[in-house]
Amino acid sequence: YGVWMESPTNAYVCGDGVHQWDGATWTSINVGAAFPARDVWGFGSADVWIVGEDGNARHWDGVTWATTSTGVTNHLIGIHGRSANDVYAVGYDGTILHWDGVSWTADSSPTTDHLMGVMALPGGTAWCVGYEGTVLHHDGVGWTSSSVGTQEVLVDVWAASDSDVWATGQNGGIYHWDGATWTRMDSGEPKGVWSVWGMSSTDIFFCGWDRVFHWDGSGLAGEKLAAQRFNAVHGIAANAFVTAGHYGKIYRFDGTMWSEEANPGLPTAPTLRIGEYNGVAAGGVFAVATWTGNDENSLGQPVGQQSVFDRFTVDPSATPVPLGNASSIAVLESGTPNPFRWITSVSFSLPRDQQIQCSVFDVRGRLVQELKRARLGAGRHTVTWDGRDESGATVSSGIYLFRMEADGETYSRKLTLVR
Repeated sequence: YGVWMESPTNAYVCGDGVHQWDGATWTSINVGAAFPARDVWGFGSADVWIVGEDGNARHWDGVTWATTSTGVTNHLIGIHGRSANDVYAVGYDGTILHWDGVSWTADSSPTTDHLMGVMALPGGTAWCVGYEGTVLHHDGVGWTSSSVGTQEVLVDVWAASDSDVWATGQNGGIYHWDGATWTRMDSGEPKGVWSVWGMSSTDIFFCGWDRVFHWDGSGLAGEKLAAQRFNAVHGIAANAFVTAGHYGKIYRFDGTMWSEEANPGLPTAPTLRIGEYNGVAAGGVFAVATWTGNDENSLGQPVGQQSVFDRFTVDPSATPVPLGNASSIAVLESGTPNPFRWITSVSFSLPRDQQIQCSVFDVRGRLVQELKRARLGAGRHTVTWDGRDESGATVSSGIYLFRMEADGETYSRKLTLVR
């Protein structure tokens, strides 16, 4: 989900696990009790933050990872700061938290929409974006809410100044604020533009499904790459941007062209993912790319309506569904939010190490998307669905079934998508 880079020899990516880059290889690191991490940001090798679901926030001081109390249980999706004592974290239900070097406190938020990305500027202002085209601006005193003028889910934000702000959307929109008006540029990428990062107002990169875009101050140029599902781009030098795709494909920009590089150790197998996003890269910039598991049908063959529903147990209530026999304490929870417009999360708890597979089907029993296939340890885990199918296309409103298999036991939850 998240990526942060201090230098070419120190970087982090996070999701289901946390991995650190030392300039040569990726290493999995232990940050304490496992939780789905959603973003990472830092101010040096001895000052790194990771935030994630259920209000989790972990801090690295150069010696140990410590759990800090945020006072919330909402999922935290984005984090960014301007100094070690001035950090913002944002998340579900309009959550905005501020770290002052001692503790987290909740800011008064003008929205209840889920917030996905945040950026703090050096002058004391900040921007964050989220569902329903929501944009929040902090003027140094408090937050005010506005909109880009559409209901597109905004997933990332980057700003050169308060009059030069960029946001990206789940439906391919690239939005620019000039200090007075939001303008939407159509990227031609209907499967989403998932990340933005820049060095200056005339050197900004965006990444989408299978292409990268560059803004030079006068126009937007796109380039299609061989890999797919690019979901983040990051850099520390104008001539050293990197993005990545399926199976750990890594592309580096050297100031002139993009070229594929060998993956220096990051797992590429379908069962090893960084959350819903696989990770990346080497050198001056890092990126994160979607990986939704194996491309085959989740049942290994075409599925008919009757055969699927024979294997489903559907309970639309909010009460967790026990998995397995009476001695099992594993549970499958309802989607949150549900009904949902763009993204929903489904959590489940396992009593022991188990092989699991999570997929979404339509009401006719046809596979929509496989979300996760992995062997997981005991504890609570979460997967998300963004309302898309295996090809990345947005699906229509309606009833869908979230199906989970755990060591041969199969249960499901009803998900209601409302566009």
